[in-house]
Amino acid sequence: MSIYYQIYESLKKDLSNNLYKPGEKLPSEKVLSKRFGVNRHTIRRSLQLLKNEGILFSKRGSGIIVHDNRFKYKIGKRVRFSQNILNENYVPETTILRSEIRKASKIEAKNLEINSKHEILLIETIGKINNVPSIKTKRVISNKRFPDFFDIFQKQLSITKTLKILGVNDFFRKNTLVTAEQADSIQANLLHCKINSPLLKTTYINQDLNLIPIEYSQTWFVGERIQLALEN
Repeated sequence: MSIYYQIYESLKKDLSNNLYKPGEKLPSEKVLSKRFGVNRHTIRRSLQLLKNEGILFSKRGSGIIVHDNRFKYKIGKRVRFSQNILNENYVPETTILRSEIRKASKIEAKNLEINSKHEILLIETIGKINNVPSIKTKRVISNKRFPDFFDIFQKQLSITKTLKILGVNDFFRKNTLVTAEQADSIQANLLHCKINSPLLKTTYINQDLNLIPIEYSQTWFVGERIQLALEN
């Protein structure tokens, strides 16, 4: 086993034993280098593994910080990814994995209340919290109703901002179904977690103020990093 991986496991054990508590600053690279008798490059590799798992994060001017045990993500009538993250004093980021325009499936047409012959726009994204991939979302939207959606979304990287540009000033959840899954190899790679790690999955419909469905979507959250807080 490589030395940097042994250091990673040693630090992870320290963290699980609460030697360093959530919100606290980790010792500097210089201190850790002296402790383990290695150079800073080796320490950085060890720390990067912990960052990839969402256990640590870098904060400009403060160094390496221990994440809170689990990020609280609010699920209610109005769910907004960026606002949820910002409210907890973290940094949100959205990246697009892929997009596709195709004929709607029966379940997509039913939930969007569109004709099954109509096309839908599918967008898959990764949501990062403090640069740690923690949320994967698959959105399905009526391409007939919003033909310019993807072009705008590519620039805005925000559902709320994109919809406002398209004339939808507000929207809310019609329903949310929460289930549990285990990460497969693809999800584990995208979300920087281990294969078979627990994932919280939400399936939901967002609709406008006229009660017309806007999107039928599914989101996967890394269970060891995020707890869902259900609100009325």
